[in-house]
Amino acid sequence: GRWYLTAAKDGEARAACALGFLLRDAGDEESAAVWWLRAAQDGDGNAANALGALHAARGEQQTAERWYRAAMD
Repeated sequence: GRWYLTAAKDGEARAACALGFLLRDAGDEESAAVWWLRAAQDGDGNAANALGALHAARGEQQTAERWYRAAMD
């Protein structure tokens, strides 16, 4: 995980997205969302999709739809 953290901090969107999945799998959904947001803002579609799923699971349908649309761009 250290490589992902270093690369994510350096602005590598794919690493930030992967770090988000590692954090989610470790049970830290809030930190995962922070890294997914960073990656999605840098154009990572997988991170945008993950944010969509996160918001959908929370019942936040409008926000989920916005992220799902961003994932398709």
